[in-house]
Amino acid sequence: MALLMAVFFAVQTARTARNEIATAMTARERALALAKLGRKEEARFENAAKRTLREIGD
Repeated sequence: MALLMAVFFAVQTARTARNEIATAMTARERALALAKLGRKEEARFENAAKRTLREIGD
């Protein structure tokens, strides 16, 4: 019976660890995607600013 409990505990611990790792990876991927989106937004803003300056200069 003790062996069965030990195996059950080990399996549950492994599942919990696997779920925590999956959540961490999801959060990391989400953070990377947000950073990439932020860079795209920044580039769009810079391009709009340059375009406006060119129009003013013309």
